[in-house]
Parts: sequence; structure tokens; C-alpha cells
Amino acid sequence: MQIGPLSLLLATPFRLLGRTDGRIAASLLLTAVAPALVFTLERAAVAVWHDADRRLVALTAFFGGLVVMQAWSPLATIYARLDDVVLLGAITVAVWAVAVRRPWLAGAALGVGMTLKPWGVVAFPLLLALPRREWLRAGGIAGAITVAAWLPFVIADPSTLSAVRPQVMTVPASVLALLGVPLGDAPLWVRPVQFGAALLLGSVAVARGRWAAVPLLGIALRVGLDPEVWLYYSTGLLLAALAWDLLRSPHPLPVWTLAGFVLLDVAYVAVGGDHQRAVLRLVITASVVVAIAVVPRRARPQPRPADA
Repeated sequence: MQIGPLSLLLATPFRLLGRTDGRIAASLLLTAVAPALVFTLERAAVAVWHDADRRLVALTAFFGGLVVMQAWSPLATIYARLDDVVLLGAITVAVWAVAVRRPWLAGAALGVGMTLKPWGVVAFPLLLALPRREWLRAGGIAGAITVAAWLPFVIADPSTLSAVRPQVMTVPASVLALLGVPLGDAPLWVRPVQFGAALLLGSVAVARGRWAAVPLLGIALRVGLDPEVWLYYSTGLLLAALAWDLLRSPHPLPVWTLAGFVLLDVAYVAVGGDHQRAVLRLVITASVVVAIAVVPRRARPQPRPADA
């Protein structure tokens, strides 16, 4: 069972309600989280672009938020992924904390995220957008929380570390299958490549002044390099895309949010062939990587949190 220590604690109240009532209560609560996260991203955009027209930011958050809500419903109800919902919440709080320069809160949020699911590490380059002394402090907080949560389990059973490997099969609709990876048990190199690429390219994004794109870049790499293609995987990408749409300029349109929704969620239903689905996943994930980490910026550079 791949689930972090904090996830088990958060699931306990719902278990006490019973199988049916607990699931209904959890679905309602997990659904209510989405608008709160959209509001948090809107406040982060206002903090960064404080001289922009707030009505335009609010409209972008509204229309992009509708797209996110549409994609959020399977995550909160059909799959009821408590750990993914809270992890996405932690990453969103970290984005806001970096925008308003709250290093201790940014570090704590990312540390909490790592106690939920290991792939939360893809957002760690966010901290590099802070001044050196602050990101060192925030990184220390995140590391301390992560170690404190996981160390007792590793000491009790060192084989806990082996659970980091994917517990899924490589399916025909995945990008890995499109690139020639054999179907069946996922290869051992998947997680190291996902995490390593996300940390490297996330650091590149920060160096290029695109710190708000770090979650989108990391989650896109996870989606593109994952052996499975569960529908709820796209939810995190769309939320991260909305963060980038809101923070990349003072007058954005939710371009990346809409593109991700069409190529992942709509295509999941409208496109029947595994090969075609895999191609569309490759298109959106590769486009994110190229646009953020490769293409030079032409517009006014995004301000660092310290400038904001």
C-alpha cells in the first residue's frame, strides 16, 4: 500500500463513520477543497502582480477554476484520493507562501506534502525562488518534517524504502509504451528519472524567472513518464497549469489550463485508441517542458517574490 503516514491519520475520521457514510463525507470535503485552492492561487497572483487589474485576475481565476473543478470531481468522488488532494493543497499553499515570502510556511507545506506522497518532491525547486538564506531555512524545515514523519517507519522496517518503486503496470495508453517500454511491470528507473528530471528542470525554470511554473513542470513530467494513465493524474496538472496561467503575466488567459483539459480529460473520453491517447499525453507534457525550460521569454519577466 503506497500511502504516507499523514494520509493514514487524515483517513481515520472517515473510517470511523463507516464504509458508506465515510466515503460520502470524504467526497464532499475533498470536493470543497478545490475552490479554496483556486482562491489561494488568485491571492498569490494578486500578491505578485499587485499593480494589475484585479478584475482581470479574478476572471481568469473564475474561468480557469471552472475547468479545474470539472477535472477535480473524479479525483474527489470516483477515486476519492485523499492523499493526492491534500498534497495538491500543500503545493498550492507553498506557491502562495513563496509569492508572499513566507519561507517557513513554504517549507512546512512542502514537508507536509512529502509525508503524503513521495512525488511531492517535484515542487521543491519552488524554494529556490526565495533569497538564499530563506530557501536554506525553508528547505531545512521541509527536510526535518519529511524525516520526522518517515524515519520511524524506515527504522522499524528498512524495506519501506523499496515501496518508492512504482506499484503499477505499464499500460498501452502511456507515453512510456509509445516510446517502446515493454508492457507489464513498470521498470525500476521510472521514479528516479521522474524525480531527477523534475528537480533539474524545476531549478532551470527558477533560474529563468519562471518559478511559478515549477509545479506544472514537475507534474507534467510525472504524467508524461508514468506507466499508468489514471484520469485523476490530470487533475494536478490542471491545477498547476492554472497557477502558471495566473502568475506568468499580469493579464493572463488560462491557456495552459484549457490546453491540458482538452488534451487529457476531453481526449480521455473522446479518443478511443490507446496510441492516440498516448500521443496527446506526449504532446501536452512535451509542450510544457519546451515552453518553460527551453523557449526564451519575450514578455516582461516575472518578478521574483522578493521584488513583489
